[in-house]
Amino acid sequence: GNSLYMDLIKDRKYEDATFGIMSFAYLLAEYVSIKHFIDKKFGWWFPDEQELVKSSPHNIPLKLNYESRGIGRLGQTIKNTDWVEDRILSFFKQIQENTDFQKFPLLGNSLINAYEITLAGKFSKTSKGYEKNLLGVIENQIFNLSEKVYQQFIDLGSKLARVEECNGNYINASMRIKTAMLDGLSVRSFPGKLVDWKPDITKKLNMFTSGGHITVDSERIISWKLPKYFHETFVDILGKLSVEEEIERIVITDPEWLTKEVFELIKKKENEVIRKRIDLMIPSMAKLSAQSEDEVFKSYIGGAILSTFNQLIDQNRWKTIQTTVQKYRKELFKIFIVINTKQFVEAELRDQIDHGIFSALVKRNKVVFYFYLGLFYLTQSHLRQVLDKKDNQAILKTLRRPLMLGGLAYLVSELDQDSYYISTFTRQIEYLSNTQNIEDLYKQLIDIKKKGGFTFFNVGLEEANRYRHFYRDVINSISELPKDYITHGSSLFGMSSTETVKHPSEFVRKMASFRFSDMDECQEGYIEWLKKRRQVQNLIKVLKLKIKNEK
Repeated sequence: GNSLYMDLIKDRKYEDATFGIMSFAYLLAEYVSIKHFIDKKFGWWFPDEQELVKSSPHNIPLKLNYESRGIGRLGQTIKNTDWVEDRILSFFKQIQENTDFQKFPLLGNSLINAYEITLAGKFSKTSKGYEKNLLGVIENQIFNLSEKVYQQFIDLGSKLARVEECNGNYINASMRIKTAMLDGLSVRSFPGKLVDWKPDITKKLNMFTSGGHITVDSERIISWKLPKYFHETFVDILGKLSVEEEIERIVITDPEWLTKEVFELIKKKENEVIRKRIDLMIPSMAKLSAQSEDEVFKSYIGGAILSTFNQLIDQNRWKTIQTTVQKYRKELFKIFIVINTKQFVEAELRDQIDHGIFSALVKRNKVVFYFYLGLFYLTQSHLRQVLDKKDNQAILKTLRRPLMLGGLAYLVSELDQDSYYISTFTRQIEYLSNTQNIEDLYKQLIDIKKKGGFTFFNVGLEEANRYRHFYRDVINSISELPKDYITHGSSLFGMSSTETVKHPSEFVRKMASFRFSDMDECQEGYIEWLKKRRQVQNLIKVLKLKIKNEK
C-alpha cells in the first residue's frame, strides 16, 4: 500500500492517492470490529515473532542454563496480534511526517477523514436517516488503540494548525470524535440517539443461567457481536460460572447479585475511560489553540471545549466536569482569552456559556459555577464592545443578561439557605462593572419591562426561551417541600388560608403561595436583596466612622 501510494504521488495523481488513505481507514475500522472474535492462540492470521526473554526470579535458572550452553539468547515465540493496526498507523504517520500540507491540503483533509473513520466510524444514509453501520475503534472499545490513533490525530492537528484549507474539516472531525469519546461505552445508532448500554447488558446477563444451570456457550456470546470489552467481560463470566457449575453441580451465584456486580465493574471502567480521554483532549486542544494563528480556528476550539462540557452536562457527569475544571482551569481560560471579540460573538459562544452556568446553578455545583462565571463576564465584555448604540433591543438584552443570572442565583441561595451563589455573583459584577449601585440599574430595567411595548416584548420572548426552563426547574422543586398554610382574616369577618410551604425564607414561602410565580418575582426579589445589602453596608460604614471618631 505504501509503495502504491508513493508511486501515485510521484505521478501527481493526488486524488487517486487519497483513495488509498481512505481504504486503509475503512479496513482498520472493519477489522477491529471482528478481531476480538478470532482465537489469538491458534489463529493463522497472526504472524509469529521471537521475543527475547528477560531475567526474572522465576525464569532465571532456565535462562542461564540455556544460554550457558552456547545455544544463544533465550527467546520465546509470540504472535504479533497488532500487525495490521501497526502497519496502517505507520502508513498514516509516514504521510503526515513527509507531506507539505500547505502545498497538498487535499492529502491533509484525506488524513483527517481517515482518522475520523478509524476512531468514530461512519454514519451512512439509509431509509431511516443517517445510521451508524460502521463502528470505529472507540465504539469497538479498543482502548489502547483508541489512544494511540487519537494521539496521531492530535499530532496531525499540530501540522495543520496553519493550513487554512484544513482547519474547518479538522474541527468538524474533532467534534465527531469527541462525541464518540465522551459517550463512554454507549453508542449512537443515529446522530442524535445515544443507545445506553445498560438495557442490552441486563438482557444478555439474564440469558446466562436458568434453573441453576448455564444456558449460553462461547459461540452464543460471539453471535451477539459485542464490542471488545463487553465481549471479554461475558467470556470471563462464562468461564467463572462454568467452574462453579462443574464443582458445585449447580450455579449458585444469584443473578441479581451478578447483574449488580457487572454493572459496577462496567461503570467503573467507563468512568476511567472517559477520564483518560478528557486528559488527552483538553491539553491537546490548548496546544492547538496556542499553535494556530487563525482567529476562526481559535474560536472553533473554544466552541469544541464548551461542547465537551455540554455533552458531560447532558450525561449528568458533574463530578467529571468539576475534576476537569479544577485540573485545567488555567489552560481553559487561556483558550477563551485569546479569542478576539469578533470571533467570540460570531461563534455564538455566549449560548453555550449560558447553558453551562445556568445548568451549574440549577445543579448547585459551586466549582463549575465559579468557572463559568468568569466566562459569563468575559462574554458580557465582548457583547458590550459590539453594541450598536442605536439598537435598543440589543442594549436591553445585554444589560439584562446579568439580571437573568442574578435572579436565579438569588432564588437558589434563598431556597438552599446558602448565600454563596448570590454573594459571589454580586461581588463579581460590582467589581467588573465598576459600579456600587447596580440595584438602581436593575430597577430601571424592570420598570422598562413593566411599561411594555413592542421592543421589550421581543426581548422578553427571547429571555423566556433562553432562561425560563432553568427557573422553572428550581421553582417547581419548591412544591416538594412540606406543606404549610397562611391564615387570613378573623372569626368576625371570615377566615381564609393560602397554601405555602414550610421554609425559613419569606421569599420562598411567597413564591410557593403564588401559583404563577416565575422569573419576574425572582428578579424583583434579587433587587430587594441588593437594597437590604446596601443598607447594611451603609450602616457598617457609619459604625466604623463612629468608632474611629470616638478614638
